[in-house]
Amino acid sequence: MNLRIFTVFYVICLTVFAQTSIARPNNISCPAGHTINKVFSSGAEWSLCWEEKANEGIVLSNILYSTPGNNPRKVLGEASLSQIQTDFDDGSTQQFSVTSTGLGGDSLVDLSSQDCPQGRLIENNGKSVLCETTKPMGYIWKYRTQYKQGDLLELFSLSKINSISYVIKWKFYENGTIEPAVGVSGTLTKIASSPDHGWLVTENDLIAVGFTN
Repeated sequence: MNLRIFTVFYVICLTVFAQTSIARPNNISCPAGHTINKVFSSGAEWSLCWEEKANEGIVLSNILYSTPGNNPRKVLGEASLSQIQTDFDDGSTQQFSVTSTGLGGDSLVDLSSQDCPQGRLIENNGKSVLCETTKPMGYIWKYRTQYKQGDLLELFSLSKINSISYVIKWKFYENGTIEPAVGVSGTLTKIASSPDHGWLVTENDLIAVGFTN
């Protein structure tokens, strides 16, 4: 019994202004091996730190963006998925996956090259916990026959809690936009015999209880 994949996108658009100095902020540093830096062909640049935490899973911090030829500007102090709340249609107890089970530790899936095609796997304690990929983003701008295409930096991790997998994805666009997304997939977690709160999924009259994340 497979559960359809549902993906929810939340888009944050950031307007970044140039500063007078081109020096990198000297009070921001990452632990060794925990820095991600992407310089695009235009000269725009993203730089950030990452770490694994037991509850939140992969946490990004000290996120800097710079426009071509200008100094980096800190646009986010820390970014992570704060909570996953599950409400079942039969009114059963809510589950809070981040704080009760955690997205890190044993919940983090060891990614393979098939999970990260044309990308770079990033390890923590011998486990590939993060995939870094550069992809086309489409138009940065277009005016009549003139236009500029751009790229984006994509980071994602995968956490498995019981039979449900959560894909935590972050996209950092060349134009300064950040787009987080959460994908849900897996097998059904609750089966009932009454059709009041679900739908028939097998020939044995088993009912899948609907839920909302």
